[in-house]
Amino acid sequence: MRIRKTAVIILTAMMLALAGCAGRYRIIVDDKSEWSKIRASYREGENVVLYYKIDATDSTLSIAVDGQSVDYDFIPNYGFRIEFPMPDHDIEIKAVWMADPYGA
Repeated sequence: MRIRKTAVIILTAMMLALAGCAGRYRIIVDDKSEWSKIRASYREGENVVLYYKIDATDSTLSIAVDGQSVDYDFIPNYGFRIEFPMPDHDIEIKAVWMADPYGA
């Protein structure tokens, strides 16, 4: 009887823990040291605000979320700020620097 109660308690705890993870998705980046404000997971539709920590250079930055280009703002002394709603799946974010075509 005691073993059955223990098993029920363990199974209940596992189900409750897994239920807390349902509907939560991750953000995958190449180098986490360049990004700030990334949490372990987000809910679908949640507004995500991330910062890419780097000073402005004479290059052009392109940021893509799941291959889709996103808008971003530069904040002096902080870096680039991007904002988007979290989709219903894990996503990958890529930041790519390109040489300035105008040679600035």
